[in-house]
Amino acid sequence: GGDANHFKLTLSITGASGTTTEVVDNINFSGTGADSTFDFTNSVLFGTLTKAISGRPVNGAGSLAGGTSSAIVAADYVGTQGTADKGMALLEGWPDVRHVVTDDPGNTIRAAVNAGLLAHVEFCGDRIGYTNGPSAQTAADARTNAATMQSKQLVYADPWVYVRDSVDGTKRLVPPGPFAASVASQLSPSTSMAWKDSEVRSMLKGIVDLEAFRGDSAGGNTTAGVCTLVKMTSGGFAFESAVVTNYPVDATTGNLTRTRMAIYIVKAMVNSLGTFVDAPNVLANQEPIKMAVEDFLGGLKAAANSDPNHTPHIKDYAVAPISASNTDADVQAGNFTVAADVQASAAMSRIGLSVSI
Repeated sequence: GGDANHFKLTLSITGASGTTTEVVDNINFSGTGADSTFDFTNSVLFGTLTKAISGRPVNGAGSLAGGTSSAIVAADYVGTQGTADKGMALLEGWPDVRHVVTDDPGNTIRAAVNAGLLAHVEFCGDRIGYTNGPSAQTAADARTNAATMQSKQLVYADPWVYVRDSVDGTKRLVPPGPFAASVASQLSPSTSMAWKDSEVRSMLKGIVDLEAFRGDSAGGNTTAGVCTLVKMTSGGFAFESAVVTNYPVDATTGNLTRTRMAIYIVKAMVNSLGTFVDAPNVLANQEPIKMAVEDFLGGLKAAANSDPNHTPHIKDYAVAPISASNTDADVQAGNFTVAADVQASAAMSRIGLSVSI
């Protein structure tokens, strides 16, 4: 800033993944003028910066030695539900979040972090969580683990995969959950992340190998609510299925596309109908709401005939009459309900050939 009493502080840390640097400009601790104040809320390197005595440090470079780094615990990942204090809890106030995944927390706190992820997505109701078990587990281990966290909003991926280190090219073993989240987030909510097309396989091109090849166990994993990565004979990798962990409890609610479309439809309608809230609860306002729902669902049905691979769509729908869903007592209590049945489209999970020769 051109003021000889001020100085710039650069803090860097170097590790296996490279160097991270943060800079604080125009610090004034000189005793002339007001001392600088700081907000390091979003900093990854600075905790606090405190003046010991007035003055300006001599220009130069130095190294920090010693110090402490507290251990990461499950609460750092999860936070406190309803408080938006840290970790997943910070995402509670972000209504546009649809996919939640963590890095590998390690085996010591993995179960607690996974439980927190499950609690988070079900508390919010409008997002999907993606997780996995530890490395070196068997298919049977994966099924047992997934059974402890059954939900229509949770995807459990298996097995771990190898990727190339971007720094030195070494093969690194990493968890599969983030790959499931990555693929799903790039696809329409009505398109299965298990789609075997090259378009989806290209989303998994970072995978160079699998820790284990599940073979025939992949099908058993599916019925147990586990999404299995498999190697395709024509090249690349894909997910065997796109199920949620609730699949063994109720197969009719066990598909990821069903959950994602339910979230998509409800969130879209909530956003579009907000202007009607607290309007007079009479037929003149009720009918436009019902018509808006019918128009929206009708558009989704029509989309099934126009690029359904990339466009959100449904197979069919039905909207109940206003009188069937709203008693006079409901209306006088300030409630109005539009009841609709929606049939989501299904993925072609099995293609059979019947050939007579």
